[in-house]
Order: sequence, then structure tokens, then C-alpha cells
Amino acid sequence: MMLADEYMTGRVGAADAVRAEQERERDRRRRERVEELLQVRAEGLIAKRLARARAARDAQRAAAAAGRAPVAEPAGAAVAEPVPARVAEHAPVPERELAHAGR
Repeated sequence: MMLADEYMTGRVGAADAVRAEQERERDRRRRERVEELLQVRAEGLIAKRLARARAARDAQRAAAAAGRAPVAEPAGAAVAEPVPARVAEHAPVPERELAHAGR
């Protein structure tokens, strides 16, 4: 039973019901902000990884075109792209970011 329902039945004071409802809403907004922060962070990590992979692939292709042997992988090797949800699960969020999300 929600506190608003309990208020209607007279079991909880109005101030308690309002305060509890505000806390639930604040917690919901905080969770949404943290999820958004994690998503943005995951997208940034993916963009950095893709940029590094492209740079490495371009360097290998340039080396192959110049007649030098590639160092690591063949010039046309596929690069696995990370999935944002998996990156977000494992990316820790600094306490400072969480503190700002709570404001």
C-alpha cells in the first residue's frame, strides 16, 4: 500500500506521505541521471576505442602499402566493436559524478 493510500485511510500524516512521495521521485530522477551518465560514458569509451582501432588499421595499411610487414594483424583484419550496454556495465562511475547527479 502506498503512503498516499495510507494517508487517505488516516494511518499516516500528510507531511509523511508528501515527504515519502518526494523521496521516491528524487530517487527515481537520481537513478535516471546515473543511467544517462553511464550511457554517455560508454558511448565516449566506444568512440575512443573505435578511433584507436581505425588509427591502428590505417597505420598497418600504410605500412603494407609501403612494403613493410604489418606488426600485429593483417591490414584488412576486422575490429570487434564493443556493445554500449556491456561497456556501461563495467565502467565504474566516479563518486564525484554520482554526487553531481544527485543535485
